Amino acid sequence: MTLTVPIDTSPPAVQAHDRIDFTTRTTTSHTAILANAVWGGEHLELGSTRAAEPVPHLATASIVTPRIVALDVLEHVVDEEAWIACFAHLLAPGGSLTIRVPVEGPVAWLDALNIFRYVQDVTGLGKQPLETKMKGWHRHYRRTGLEGMLERAGLKPVEVTRSGSPHHDIPHLGALAWGTIVVGDRETELRAGERRKQAEAGTDLPRLGPLSTKVTIRATKPRE
Repeated sequence: MTLTVPIDTSPPAVQAHDRIDFTTRTTTSHTAILANAVWGGEHLELGSTRAAEPVPHLATASIVTPRIVALDVLEHVVDEEAWIACFAHLLAPGGSLTIRVPVEGPVAWLDALNIFRYVQDVTGLGKQPLETKMKGWHRHYRRTGLEGMLERAGLKPVEVTRSGSPHHDIPHLGALAWGTIVVGDRETELRAGERRKQAEAGTDLPRLGPLSTKVTIRATKPRE
């Protein structure tokens, strides 16, 4: 697989950042992946890529960082391996990547987005959730599959944790039903998604073993 990263005709100086965070933002038209850097206490926007784009891109190919965090991002993109390859490209040797995605398991069926997507499919009521429009369903992952993608990008998984509680899906499902069936208001759906993101922000979520909803893997880039 060839990673395509736009570059200028004359290579710019390398930009070293303390950390780069990748997050998502969903609007009524699309979902975007946002890249934000931290450098010397300052927060810098590095740009965004629509989730529907076949490969990720940033404003420059000359960025390097010792740490990348991408929580709840990969399930929204077209090609997870292309994004992981991009992360590996941006990491300095010895740097670490932390990714988190919905995990396959006993409570995966409780996913609010997928439940409502199924109900809408069967009954015709409401509208398909905005967050599933591009891919059809909210994807879940096996640990082994995720580790394989990391290893193919030249990264070494070093820590795996399961976390997250399915109780967040109950109010989320209610808001989806209210917003798209009762009042027909997409903004209600978007606000519900933002509240869900805020409730699950950070990596310090409850660890419920097999009843956890997410898997987090930290991987490192070998030193050359």
